[in-house]
Amino acid sequence: MKKRQTNRPHRAALALLAGALAVFVGLGTFREVGWPRQQMTLSVEAGDPATLQGFTVRGWMNGAAGASGLYGSPRLNFRVEDGVLTSEAVLHYRRESDEMYGSWSEPLTVPAADHDRVDAAAVPMETSSTGGAFFLHRTRYGHLYDAETDRLELMGQANFYQGDRYLGSVRLDLGTLKLDEPVTVRAQQYEGEAPTDYHLESGEAVAAVQRTCLEDSQGQKLYGLDMLSGAPVPLLVVSPPPGAGLQRGLYRATELLTDARLNALPADTTVAGQPLRSAATPYGAVELVFPLEAGERIFTSPCPLADGTTALLTCRADNTLRLRVLDASWQLLATTDLEIPAGAEEDMAELRRLRGDEIALQLYTGQPGDPGTLWVLRIRQGRPTHTVRLDAAALGEDADDVRAAGLDETGRRLLVVTLASHTVRARQPAYYAEAGDLDTGTVQDGFRLQVYDLDTGACQVRALLDTHARQSWRGQAWGLDWELSAFLADPLDP
Repeated sequence: MKKRQTNRPHRAALALLAGALAVFVGLGTFREVGWPRQQMTLSVEAGDPATLQGFTVRGWMNGAAGASGLYGSPRLNFRVEDGVLTSEAVLHYRRESDEMYGSWSEPLTVPAADHDRVDAAAVPMETSSTGGAFFLHRTRYGHLYDAETDRLELMGQANFYQGDRYLGSVRLDLGTLKLDEPVTVRAQQYEGEAPTDYHLESGEAVAAVQRTCLEDSQGQKLYGLDMLSGAPVPLLVVSPPPGAGLQRGLYRATELLTDARLNALPADTTVAGQPLRSAATPYGAVELVFPLEAGERIFTSPCPLADGTTALLTCRADNTLRLRVLDASWQLLATTDLEIPAGAEEDMAELRRLRGDEIALQLYTGQPGDPGTLWVLRIRQGRPTHTVRLDAAALGEDADDVRAAGLDETGRRLLVVTLASHTVRARQPAYYAEAGDLDTGTVQDGFRLQVYDLDTGACQVRALLDTHARQSWRGQAWGLDWELSAFLADPLDP
């Protein structure tokens, strides 16, 4: 008797699916493990390669465009130490930053002492608002309440994030502003919703108050709130108007309120008889890190040092720099006035440092054609032990592309790292509006390393750290393959 064979087509389909998945995973793995297709190289263009001894440069080069996703972000880590280049391909790189960032605003509301008077004089007006998509339109009905006042309360509110996490917000009372002419403030309430408090809503009116009360004659900000990003703690720069309760200075937020905690706060005023939490009531808590004297401003981002302290520079009213060093608890440890001339914030570039106990800057005079001056500060036990400078004109055509600078252990030799690139002229890709037109673009070749003897000013060696990324020159020139660019790492990065 002939045995009947059972047909199971789903098994074949599953086998094909498994094969396709294996090919997909294999190709993805091959693509990422096999990248980079060419290793980086270090070649000496001029001078003695032995003078690279005593310096370390670290960085990475990202994978090809589109390589991230299922496998994360592949990258090539490189290290030049004592003139020797080593590199390591990393299949999956992901690092969560502990630096805080966020947003801030400076609402102008009615002082608590004037609130009842303003609310009693407010004129109600009916209003409606329609929103929604397609057939889900919804119309809300309510009232607007307008009133006039010649006093406004300047508030400062900041929201902080760390990575993908929302930490909360803090609101500060920055002081009361006395106006020359009354302005119209507005509150509103829609049916079934909590009212909003009286505030200056008109964009033109807000701009007028800023010009007359918060800025100088040149349009520079005198009073208000700013956020200082780049630190693992929430930092705020507070510049209150005269007579305010807060002192001008750098503050650390010690208590942030989440939305749930904000919603649980009790009402402390009313609008048209409806209770709400006043917009002039501060919440959260801050602590003064250090005061800023008149005309002094924050000049650089917080820079963590290898000994656990943090350094930052401020610019004084006479346009010279001041070094502030904070301990691990963010208390002021030391202050040193530096004889380093500085200008406007736009005339400064923070460079990547090469050691964990240094700060590197490039300062400009603001004059046309000025290549700037490189400054490196070595800081130990809260004080600068070395303060060196190099006229960027010594770098020639590389002066506009400085990326990093650092000293050797003796402090008598300086390594400057500049971006090595060249310009190409080619036709633009097909998906550009000007497709086919000839135009110029910049292609990154890698980094150029130059060592200077600070006693003589002579360049001891000039070397090229070649990434071989020019193989994707067309994509680089039009900004399409930015992932193939190389970046320098901070010495304290893992």
